[in-house]
Amino acid sequence: MKPFSLSGTWSGSYTYGEGYPVESQDRPEPFLMYLTEDDACLQGTCTDPITAAHFDRPATVEGMFADNYISFIKRYPSRVLALEHEGSVVLPDEPADEIHYTGTLRRHWLTRRPYFKGEWCITTAFVDEEGDHFYYTVYGSWTMRKLRSR
Repeated sequence: MKPFSLSGTWSGSYTYGEGYPVESQDRPEPFLMYLTEDDACLQGTCTDPITAAHFDRPATVEGMFADNYISFIKRYPSRVLALEHEGSVVLPDEPADEIHYTGTLRRHWLTRRPYFKGEWCITTAFVDEEGDHFYYTVYGSWTMRKLRSR
């Protein structure tokens, strides 16, 4: 039995790692995640600066939590590309990339309040003009804590 429910509102941030412009790396981007939990399965939505700038609905979240390990996939409503000097651009006719988040449950050393910390990655496949297949993976880090109910 878990000591608390994952259902509820979570506040967090993610950072961009290697593969992104240097000015974007390590700058925290805030998000709010709304999760529902059924046994070890998680579902929910996520709002962040990308959804606010480009979409009229949040990203979706599906995943699992077991043995202090969390894993979930976040998907925007359609594909989003980060461009070197132009920010992000949406490709509305293309399916969203899967953003795979993994992390572990931790407890604040003083308050003992639970939080998650981990990494995320996106692997994109593409084919060049000669028909050769390539994969490109970018990474980042993330953390989130559950907001208290009022």
